[in-house]
Amino acid sequence: MTGRVRGASGVLRTLGTVLLGAGPAACYHYVPVEPSAVPGTEEVRVRLTPAGATRMSHALGAETERLGGLVAPRGRDSLAVSIVVAQTYRGVTFDTARQALMLGSDEVADVRRRTFSRPRTTALVVGSVVGFALLVRGIVTIADPNPSADEPLPPPPPQLMGNVIAFRIPFR
Repeated sequence: MTGRVRGASGVLRTLGTVLLGAGPAACYHYVPVEPSAVPGTEEVRVRLTPAGATRMSHALGAETERLGGLVAPRGRDSLAVSIVVAQTYRGVTFDTARQALMLGSDEVADVRRRTFSRPRTTALVVGSVVGFALLVRGIVTIADPNPSADEPLPPPPPQLMGNVIAFRIPFR
């Protein structure tokens, strides 16, 4: 029985890990905005046109259609996106280094801002509570040594009367 309980605790740990990883992502969504409406300290996602993705592949070393970073408008026809670049120096990785990329207006398909989503957060909380309740019920069922009400009870042991063994014989 301890193997079953240990297996259930493993499921609980896995469920907790999934909820911790998916939780923050489920509470937010991205909405399109004008680049001029975004403050320079806010993280955004920039979707590039095919021409912009091709040009950025030369600067980044890989082709990508999406960039995440800080955005700053540079006039009516250009946009600066500051992205995080991981730098390694003598075996130590610095992931706080940023690189500014200049994009023309014809290279940007859209800019999206991350906003809080009340319906997604509500669904996550309700799903977590229901999942936790089902998990607790499953653990209690596995760890309960008593049979459920649906299972028939085992027959009683034979009764001894002195040296005579008496048996019950059912007649139909």
